[in-house]
Amino acid sequence: MFLPDVENTSQTSPYAEGVRALQASGSEYPKIWHLLAHPPQAAEHLAAFKQEIMRGECPLSPGIRELIAAFTSVANHCPFERNTTPQLRPSYREAKIWSTGPFRTSGAPGSLKKALFRFIGKVNHPLPEITVQDMKPLHDADWTDEAVYYAITVCAPFNSYNRWIDASAVHAMSQEAHR
Repeated sequence: MFLPDVENTSQTSPYAEGVRALQASGSEYPKIWHLLAHPPQAAEHLAAFKQEIMRGECPLSPGIRELIAAFTSVANHCPFERNTTPQLRPSYREAKIWSTGPFRTSGAPGSLKKALFRFIGKVNHPLPEITVQDMKPLHDADWTDEAVYYAITVCAPFNSYNRWIDASAVHAMSQEAHR
């Protein structure tokens, strides 16, 4: 990491304690835990927010929300996602992710996914210039305003996480550690 004082924090938190325990055992661990351990009070709020948007009650299944998060990270070329979502990278570059691989089997019909992920692509990169016209394909595909709200609310923090870990030089875990 670029921030050795953060990486070597002596603060007490579940993340800091987890880092120390895994380091002592010689195990790999998610390096983002260093950022979450400093300051621990902020991590509690961030973790609660993430849990709610990813697993709470909403019109998007947890699987679709995970795909939005992965889509966002892959679109940002986030190195942290390289080992967790390698099958998405070629599909994204080919602009066919809504009809191939895990997107094809994610439980939503292709036309629904295509409209939603085209919209998320605009929200994600480059800086969005969303207009009311961008809502029409979503509404035509029967996405509700609440579903669109959740799609945006999943995409936005993952953009932030990607920049947070990239700017701090958080390294990805090996594929073996992910398994």
